[in-house]
Amino acid sequence: SSKSLAIRLINSNLRGPDSNDRYFKSLPQVYLIPHQVSSSSTSDGIMKVFNMAATYQETTSKQFPIISVVLLDNIELTETNSFNPLKVLPSLLEPSYPATGPAVSVIGISNRSLNNGKSSRALFVRRPQFDLDDLIDVSKQLLNNAIVSEQGDILESLAKAYLNYEKHGQSIPNFHGLRDYYELIKQISLDKITPESVQMALARNFGGTDYSYKLYEKYFGDVINTFDIGHNPWISIKQLIDANLDDYESRHLLVISKSDSIVNLLTYQLRMKDLDPDIILGSQFPDDQDDYSYNVLSRIMLCIEAGRPLILTDLEIIYGSLYDLWNRNYAAVRSKENVKYFTRIAHGSYANPMLYVPQSFKCIIVMDEKNLASADPSFLNRFEKQKLSINDMLNDRQKLLVKYLDNWVKRMSTLVKVNSVTNRFTQKDLFIGFDEDETLQIIRVELSALGRDEVDRWKNLYFQQHRGSLYDYYNTLFNQEKLLADSKGELIMNQI
Repeated sequence: SSKSLAIRLINSNLRGPDSNDRYFKSLPQVYLIPHQVSSSSTSDGIMKVFNMAATYQETTSKQFPIISVVLLDNIELTETNSFNPLKVLPSLLEPSYPATGPAVSVIGISNRSLNNGKSSRALFVRRPQFDLDDLIDVSKQLLNNAIVSEQGDILESLAKAYLNYEKHGQSIPNFHGLRDYYELIKQISLDKITPESVQMALARNFGGTDYSYKLYEKYFGDVINTFDIGHNPWISIKQLIDANLDDYESRHLLVISKSDSIVNLLTYQLRMKDLDPDIILGSQFPDDQDDYSYNVLSRIMLCIEAGRPLILTDLEIIYGSLYDLWNRNYAAVRSKENVKYFTRIAHGSYANPMLYVPQSFKCIIVMDEKNLASADPSFLNRFEKQKLSINDMLNDRQKLLVKYLDNWVKRMSTLVKVNSVTNRFTQKDLFIGFDEDETLQIIRVELSALGRDEVDRWKNLYFQQHRGSLYDYYNTLFNQEKLLADSKGELIMNQI
């Protein structure tokens, strides 16, 4: 982002005698001590960071002057932190006079305005709202010169369309933002601008809603007409997810759904690509905070370093600890053979370890659509977003089967009286736990990773069981103990 980039430019240029610029050589070296703020940050952790900076500041000398700077990243997360870790910040920003120790400079990066108690004690710099000229200039910098000279007019059309959509087209404020626009331009710049590349870039970076195609037609209509995209078949959600997984340079993925089965479907899709994802589900117990978050983060870190894909859901308590990962704000370490990338993780109240991130690593976050309205916009626009239903993953044969099952369920749950039909008896009365996606879940066995022989085995076992009498059911079950025992001699107990 522009904020992180500004800090990176300062750090890479103000290197004292090692600076490239003659004027910068005359200035002290800036030594950054970054701290990723998270929901687990505490006042003691903040004080340790400042003490470390103060200790390093003591090494300054006339020959090698140093300015030690504490960088508090995502400082806005502290305002929802029950520990209120920044209660010590006012005294640190306004040190006592005369000074009892070396003064430490502070930079805070925030995605939203802080309260006056903090912002009034520092120089407040705010990024202005971008206008049309700003967007066009940024687009030209992201695109290569050949594309700019050939397709310069398309940049103005894209910029106008985005500004119009941002102001008038979003049902959830800030659901899409500048990051989505930048990624749109970046993906277009990878290839020659064609109808297919523009369509794919639009679908990947402005997805995640029920009305994505209508959105393109209404707000990006000029772009669509320019490239005659309207005649192209729309890209399926499955293709868009595959495109993200195959693109190592793309953002991580946020999948929005209303069905609990989506995690299983995503797991199946990854395994079809010879990937073995690790699935981590959030705890529903409110007291699972510190220790639980620490253990989950440790598990996530192991998966990242191993390059193993992650599927996360209901883990809002730890998402703030991974903002550098979501940003793809990596530190590159170059060697003769290759380049390795590292990112910072907020692990516990104080530690911010650097973690190796393989180029192929991907993370998919699954979010219930009911939680979108309360989600932090700065979190949402860090991801490619797609809205996925079970129906999106079915082929034509499976969709036909769903239609037959749906009709059968409706007939089974309809009471017919003489000369009348009553609808008081519904599918939920007949099928416990029934929902609108139930018939889709029934045929999920077609997408199962189990072999056909194993599927048939369990199907036959199910239909051989006595379900009209509880006594007959258990009598048959125990009589067949030898047949149903597994290799360890444990009896397989099936649900009634």
